[in-house]
Formats: sequence, structure tokens, C-alpha cells
Amino acid sequence: MGAALAGLTVLLAAVAGTLVPTATAPTATAVPDRSWMPEQLPSWATITQRTATEPEAVTDGVSYASEAVASVEGNVPVHVVTADTTDENVRLGAVVSNDTVVDPENETVSSMAHRTGAVAGINGGYFQINASGQANDGEIVDGEIWKSPTPGHEGTVSVLEDGSVVYGTQEFTGTLAVQDGPSRRLTSVNRLDDATGDGITQITPRLGDVADSWFGGQHVVALGTSDDGGATLRITEVTTVDALSGEHHGLVGGDPASAGGRWIQENLRAGSVVTTAHRTTPDDDIAQLIQGPGRILADGEVFADPDHQMPSGLHPESAIGSTADGRLVMAAFDGQKTADVALGVGWRQVATYLQSLGVEDAVLLDGGGSTAMVVRRPGDTQASVANVPSDGAERPVANGLFVYSTASEPGPAVEVSVNGGEELSTAAGVTSEVSAHAVDAHGNPSRDEVTVTAKPPRFGGTWQDGAFTAGSAGKGVLVAKAGKATATTRLTVARTFDRLEVAPEAKGLANGARQTFTVQGRNGDAPAVPVDPGSVEWALDRDDLGSIDPATGVFTAAAEGDGEVRVTATAGGREATAVLSIGSVVRPLVVAESAADWQLQAEGGATTVPADRFAETTEVPPDSAQARALQVGYSFPDDPNQHRLRATPNNGAGVKLEKNELGQIPQDVLFTFKVESETPQQSWIVLNVVDAEGHRLGLWTALTADHYGEWQTMAKSVNRGVFTAYPLTLEDISFVGQFSTGAEEGTFTLAGLEVSYDVGTPSETPPYEPIDPDNPSWLQYTQDPADFRTGGETFVLGDDGHLIAGRPDATSVQTLADMVRRSEGEAFTTPSGQTVAPLPEAARPEVAVSLGDISDTGRVEDLTFAKQQWERFGVPLWDVVGNHEISQGAIPQNTNFYDVFGQDTHFSFTRGGATFIGLDNSSASILGSDPLQVPAEPQYPWFVEQLDAADTPVVMVGLHWPAYDHAPSRTNQFSSRWEAEQFLQIIQNYRTAHPDQKVVVMYGHSRGFANQLTDPQGRPADGVTGIPQFTIADIGTPPYVAPDQGGFFHFALFHVNADGTVQYSIVPMLESVTIDQGTPGADPVAPRTDTLGVGQERAYTATAVNTRGSDIANPPTMPVADPMSHVWASSDESVATVDPVSGEVTAVAAGTTTISVSTGGITSELELTVG
Repeated sequence: MGAALAGLTVLLAAVAGTLVPTATAPTATAVPDRSWMPEQLPSWATITQRTATEPEAVTDGVSYASEAVASVEGNVPVHVVTADTTDENVRLGAVVSNDTVVDPENETVSSMAHRTGAVAGINGGYFQINASGQANDGEIVDGEIWKSPTPGHEGTVSVLEDGSVVYGTQEFTGTLAVQDGPSRRLTSVNRLDDATGDGITQITPRLGDVADSWFGGQHVVALGTSDDGGATLRITEVTTVDALSGEHHGLVGGDPASAGGRWIQENLRAGSVVTTAHRTTPDDDIAQLIQGPGRILADGEVFADPDHQMPSGLHPESAIGSTADGRLVMAAFDGQKTADVALGVGWRQVATYLQSLGVEDAVLLDGGGSTAMVVRRPGDTQASVANVPSDGAERPVANGLFVYSTASEPGPAVEVSVNGGEELSTAAGVTSEVSAHAVDAHGNPSRDEVTVTAKPPRFGGTWQDGAFTAGSAGKGVLVAKAGKATATTRLTVARTFDRLEVAPEAKGLANGARQTFTVQGRNGDAPAVPVDPGSVEWALDRDDLGSIDPATGVFTAAAEGDGEVRVTATAGGREATAVLSIGSVVRPLVVAESAADWQLQAEGGATTVPADRFAETTEVPPDSAQARALQVGYSFPDDPNQHRLRATPNNGAGVKLEKNELGQIPQDVLFTFKVESETPQQSWIVLNVVDAEGHRLGLWTALTADHYGEWQTMAKSVNRGVFTAYPLTLEDISFVGQFSTGAEEGTFTLAGLEVSYDVGTPSETPPYEPIDPDNPSWLQYTQDPADFRTGGETFVLGDDGHLIAGRPDATSVQTLADMVRRSEGEAFTTPSGQTVAPLPEAARPEVAVSLGDISDTGRVEDLTFAKQQWERFGVPLWDVVGNHEISQGAIPQNTNFYDVFGQDTHFSFTRGGATFIGLDNSSASILGSDPLQVPAEPQYPWFVEQLDAADTPVVMVGLHWPAYDHAPSRTNQFSSRWEAEQFLQIIQNYRTAHPDQKVVVMYGHSRGFANQLTDPQGRPADGVTGIPQFTIADIGTPPYVAPDQGGFFHFALFHVNADGTVQYSIVPMLESVTIDQGTPGADPVAPRTDTLGVGQERAYTATAVNTRGSDIANPPTMPVADPMSHVWASSDESVATVDPVSGEVTAVAAGTTTISVSTGGITSELELTVG
């Protein structure tokens, strides 16, 4: 079991008072559980890390904990409240927004909790957002039906009068009986949608005001009074209305012609007495009820609700469930942020997560921006929001389910806590947050005041309202008292902090926006100390870009202007800095001025004039430089269902949202439009956006009456967690109407779209390091492959040949042929007349691996030709699928590639002391390449299995696109930074658990050579914490980097020895090598000559020219230096010595010696005379 999940299991068990095991999932997990991987969950992508907080008590029987679940798709923060419904201190209650069924304003979950005294709670079901505000489904509060349950609805949570919780359908049945008159079926309570046809719904004062826009036209009503909660109705009037206001008891039927309307008119009049009766089955003792979109667990199994309203895609989600022993579990999953912050989940992921906590029955609740969980945290008297709502703030909702303590009043303190029991290590004069609180016998805030003092008294520190200001330096204790309860914790006050940290360290900020900075100090290994902003000295290097409130640490960006501002925080004798990029860069995306460039489609009963196309108009936004805009007349029907105008740019192709030249992702799409109508419906502008991996999201922006009649420019964020691969495509922009109360006609005019990016400056490119000096000792760069030890196995690796059947004399064909000849023990002469020596015996390959782009296209003839050229090595051949084998996605890898190569698209094999694992990320993503695999399976679970099964001392992992591009452009790498990090995190997990096994990762694609040693986040690391990675990417295609930055044609030889050491050489494919110094000989290949005096030193250098074919006129020319394996030598070291790597020569004694440099099998010589 993963440590994180174990923590939540203890949380669940703790509230019940006993330790219970985690429930076993009924289906196979996405990844078989491995001791070196976190616990996996069905329906989740491979989970790489799980980090949980320790459970904290909310009140007796109630606990809260959170967990971050990081998978290869994204990070998901999860918040869990657990309540033991068998505990006498625990009570559950449903709350309806502002105690009214119809409530257009709605109410936040925290507001509901505050006004009812709840200690925890979660949002409820779907509701009519931006309209009547009423819940779509049923509500029962304290045994009273506020809105009768939706029939046949499995997504129902019912709290019975005995406090137990049940799940599943609750059916309402009711009757009406007129005194001395007929009886009939009562359809529902406070469900106006049922007041149609033969339906009659009973209304109560809980319904609230119903405006004509939500009433749905004319209805026959019988209004009256009741003194027994609606069981007996005394009718005061029968009438026809199209709205209701005030509090009423009564009955509502359909229009006067409907069966229900006629029954009321025919049988009721002023003075009529009606008796009502109703019940719910299977449970007629329901105290509280809410209904969510659907049921997701039933009897411990994932439940595919046949009548569900489940959302598709990944979103924030909320859910409620119960364990077999009576524990209620509330869970909130954050989402709709960037992948590294909060990706979101699908409903099956919610189900299996709850399953893993032992939940057997569960219901999904409203998600998205509605997801909100509140918890009373230690020391607080009210519940506060525990999760991070995706809208940036709580969304008012229709209802929720809440947890209460049954204790009637606070008791005396039985326990007190200070600073969470942790040592406080601070600095003299610094004010820091130090919590102190006391609880009573029920685990609620006690009635006793808490005091905190520092001892010994000479410290002089003071504590007030949760803040401690340190006095003089020294060591002592903090003592907290509340009534008879006492607690202490160690106190250390240093003269200055060891270091100061400010967060965030860097961020983009829009004009006028705010950013709160937090500061913490650190001393040694002691826990960090949050520093009160008021005791921090703040400074800005540019006050024209904003200001900072010294009391709160809140920076407010200037309303205009852009650039970078450095924020400096000083406290405790130290300072820390942060950089804010203020403003944004807005760039045109589409200018909507040519109707021929757009497609327009009317849907859901909408019509347009002209029909299904735009007209061009000269009506453009003020101060706009464009000559025309696009306009269409429209008509929306009187229909509560959705209807829209869907406009698609670029004749249906959509428009790309690319990263900018700094590698920054797009932040907002700005759309400029104008809508004119005398009778506007509830409406929205919707942008449909999809990323490069097919993750799609509709981005909705509600319009109000104020948005009509004037040009509007609205911004919608596209920096969402669901988008992980770029570029994005904005597929269409829609004008949508819904919940109509009448037909609408008007004009819709579109001026264009823009895209914004954060202001930024290019980051400094670190200097090229050809061979990382911190490589682990087992990974040995070998200048001369003749030094490979006998008995090992040699792999020859290369990439980016881009072979084409119609170009048999291309450079890559020539370099392959030359490498084959050397491998076969053949010497040959280059066009420049120099001799190329065979590879040493120990360096001749036993296996060949192409790291992708073996061919230029995925056509059969090109793949076949490329395979034939590589097979000339005469050893087993494997090809890692690159983007060119699949013709950039046009020819799937499970067709031509598989047919020609006959190998799986992801594969593994063992050779000698190494296991080689090949992965397919030909679409710049392993996840994105999964749908076209042979065998048809997701790769990450398979990858984990292969790592776990590896029993060789060395594991090689090969794939085409690098996790982190070595080239300054940073464009040739995984499309998702998050996925790149998680790919390496899997390897890091494995390495940590298997310290005796060596892992090296090999990439292609980014043409050039690079050796990187990084942690999973791409940061430079050492030989212990870093993952060795090599880009071996160019056997004969124009490189992406300069020749002296690794941009030359080469192969790599990796020699795996039985003891797990790996020797490697980088073999350039050369036409010539020339020593730069000395006097040229009689011909280009003749040795040069030079003289030195005894004791004199000289640095010799050499220049190499790559092999070329018919397709390259000017091959790379580069200095002979690392990473190109090379050896300098002196034929007589008694005359002169030479450094074998640098070429530094020292003249020792008079005489003659030959100075030579050998690389790529070519040796260039210089006759040196020392006198």
C-alpha cells in the first residue's frame, strides 16, 4: 500500500475507532502494484506519486485529510472528510440555498455552513445556474420535502431518521382528496416542470418567488393556506397565472387546456378543502436528501448508472459515499487548472478512488466550478473552503450536505496545541504565525481562552491572536495554556535566519491583478517559519509597474504598462527576491472580415439570415483598423433546450493557439463581438478548444443584458489543466441560447479573436556541456573504443537518418554504409584521401538500435529501404518509432511500420547485461501515441512491468522525443512538460528502489548530441539524484544546433560490461580530419610539420569535416573535441608529451616525434621537431 493512501485509510479507520484494511479493488488496476510505485487505481493513468497530509480532527467522529495524486496525465488534489455516522456527536443535514427552492442568487457552501453552524460540508447536485437557481432534482430537509425526488434516479443520497445513510432511488407517490369530492394522484412537490399534461404539483412556502421566465407560461393554480405543513389545504382562489410571488400553499397544474389544469378548474374553488398524502419508497423515514447526477458505486462495484447525467472529460468533481461500517466519506477533486496544479478527474476515477478508501456506495455530485468543500480547521470557529474552486472563488450553488456536532455548547478545554506540536525556530524580532487552540471533550473549540508565553522570560517574546514576535536570541519553550490544559513546544530564536524564501518566485500577472506573497524563514533542518508580512521589509525595483501593501504582502499590478519587477523581501537578517512579469502580450488570432473564410451553422432550432453563412458589414468596433466585420441575423426558438450559432474559422479547420517564441503557452483568448436583440434569452459565448492529444473543453462565458447592444471584448482562459499538448486548436466560437421564456431575434456581429501571453524575457541558455562531469561512476565516457573491455556487449545507436528509397546516395545512406564497413572490420579511403580504420574488435556491435526517424516517411518503400540499410550491420535491429515513420501522424504506426518491421511498436529485449525498453512517443507524447500501439495496450503500465521484470544490471530506455530538449529552442521535446516530468519520475522511483541497477535513457529527434543529468523536473542534478540521458540524434540530416554544440553526424557505441559498468564512445562520421597548426605537407593527407623549443608548450587543435552525400553540399565542420570521441598521441613521449584529450603538447627533449589525433577512425598527423 502506498504511504499516502495508507494515511487516508488510517483517517477513515480513526473516526470509527478501529483500524480496518483498505478495500481490495474488484478489478485489475491500471498498473500492477509494485513496491517501488505508489498504489495504483483502476481508470487512472499510471500514478507516479501520492502525497497525503496527516488526518486532522474536526470534531469527535469527523476527520479531514488531503492528498495529491500525480499521474502521467496530471496532478489531482483530493480533499476528504470522513464522518462516523454512528458517533453520537455526528449529525448530517441537507441545506438549501437561502432556504428557498427557487433562488436565482444561490448561496456558497461556506455561507450555508456558517449560517447553520456546520463543521464540514460539500456542494450538492446540478442546478439551474444563471437562471432560477433551483436544484434539478430532489431536496428533503429535516424530514420535510422541499422538492420531491426525481423518480428513477439512482444518484440519490438519503439520510434516514436514525442517522444512517442509504443510496439509490427514492420514489415519490402522493394523492389529493377533495373534501366531499374526487381524489387523484399528486405528481410531486414543488416541481413546476411536472405541471404539464395530467400532472399536478403541490407548492409550499419553500418554493419561493417564481418569475415568468422560469414559470413556463400560463398555469392553472389553486392557492390557499395550511396550518399543518401542507397536509390540509384550504383553497382561497383558483386562477391562471404566469408567475408566483410570496409564500403559498397550493396546487399547480398545466395550462387551462391541460388535463391537470382542467381537473383543478373543475374540482376546486375558493373554500375547497384538500387533503394531501405522500410517501417515499423504499424509505419513508428520510430526514435529509439530495440528488446528484448519478450513482457511481453500488455494493462495492463501479456502477454505470443507466440514467446518469455524468459529465464527460476531466473536471473538478464532488462525491459522497459510505463504507460498510457507517462512515460517510465526502470527497472533492480539484481541476481545470494546469496539469501540474489540478487536472481534474472523470467520474470513474472518482469511483475507484472512493473504492480504494473502502467506500461501497457513492453518488457523484455537481462538479466543475461548483465543487466546494468546507471544513472547520483546528483553531477556527467556522468552516472554511478546503479545496481550490476552479472559478477562483466559490460558486453559489443550490444545496449541499453538511456535518454537524451535536454538542449544544462549548465545554472546558481538555487538550491544547501550540504550533501544531512542532518546534519553532525563528529569528530575533520576526513576527511569525504560531497557531494555538484548545478543544473540549467533543473535539470542538473549548470555551477557555488560550494563552501562549515564551520561557525563560528573558526571551521577551510576545504572542497575540496567532502571531508570535520573537525577542532575543536563545533556546527555550513556548507554553500554551487553556483552563487546566497545558502544552509546550521547543523554541529556538536565532540572531538571523539561515535563509529566507519568498513565494511565488516568478509569475506572470495581468495589469490590475493582485498577487499575494508569502515569506518563510529557515534555520538548519528545522521546519520553515511563516513570516508575518507586516514584519517583512518590502522593496520594488520598479514602482511604475505596481505597488505592494507592506502589511499584507499583496502586490497590485499597475493598470497599464508591462515589464518585469523585482520584489525583495527582508526579514530576520536575510533577503529573498521574486520576479513578476507584469502585463500581457496580445496578438491577433483571427480577423473576422471575410465571410468566405468562415463556416456558420445554426443548430437546435435556430435560424439565420443569410441562411447558414455570414454577411460582411462595415460596422466595426470603435478605433478598429479592420474595414469589415461578419454579421448575421438570427432567430432563437422559444425552447428551454440549447440552440446555437456555431462559427468556425478557416473554413472549418479552426485556428491554432501556439506556444510563443519564448516557449510560453497561451493564456487567454479574447473575442470581440456585438449582439443586438430586444428580447434576449439567457445566453452564452462558448469557445470549443482541443489540444494536440485530443483533450477537448467547452469554455462558457455567460452574457447578461448589459452585454447586449454594445461591442464587447471578453477574455477566456485557455490555460487549463485538461490541455497538456500544444498547439491547441480553437475549433469554433458559438453563440448559445438556453432556458428560454420566449423567442428571440437579433443580430450577431463578430470582429475577431486575439490571444494573450504572459510578458516574459528569454531565459538564459546554460552553456553546452558535451559530457556531464557528474555522470555516475558506472557510466564511463571512453575516448577510444579500443578501450572497451572484453566480454561485454556493444550497442550501436543512431537516429534521424530520414532515409528515402529514391535517394540511395544521400548522406545518411553513406554514413550508414561507412559505419557498417567499419563494423565488419574493413578499412577504406574517404574522398579526401584519408584512411578510415575498422572499429576495434571489442567495439563492433552485437545489436543495432535506431532511435527513430529511420525513414523520412511512413511509406512502405521508404520504411523497407531504411530497414535494409540498417540490417547491413548483420545484427539484430530494433527501431524506436519516430514521427517520420508515421508521416507526422498521417500513417499510423500499427499499419505500415508494423507490417515492414514486424516488431511491436513498444518493445523490450535483453542482451548480455542490459535490458533495452523501447517506448513510442512518436506524437511527442507516450500517452498520445497509445491509441495506435501494437500490441494494443497503454504503454505506461507496460513500462512499469518491464522495469519491474528487469533482472540485468543495466536498463536502457529508448524513445524518440527527448523529455527535455538540449537545444536552446526547447521545441523538440515532449509536448507536455508534465508528462515529461512524470515519465522521468517513474524511472526515478525505480532507481530509488533499485540502487544496484543502472538506468540510462536515450533519445533521438533533437538533431545533435547531448548528455544530460537531470532530476525529473529537468533541473541539473548529480550522479546520485540525476537520471543520465543522452540525445543521439543525427546520422546525416542537417542538425538543429551548431557543430561545436553537438550538431554533427554521429553514431554512439554503448558497451555494457558484465559488472554493470557502461562504456560509451561518440563516433563521428567523417570525410577528413586536419590538425590546425604547423606547415601543410606536400598534399592534403601528408603530415604537417612544426617545431618547438625544449620546455615549450603548445595547444594543438584539429578540425573535422562530416561525411556527405548528394543531398548536402556543406556538411558540418567542427573542432575535434568532446563529445566527439578522440585521442591525441605522441609517437615518442621522450621527445614530447601530449594530453590525450586537450591536445596540449609539452616539448621534453630534442628530437622528432609524430603528434597525431584520431577520431571517427581517421588519424591526422604532425611531425614535430624539438630543438
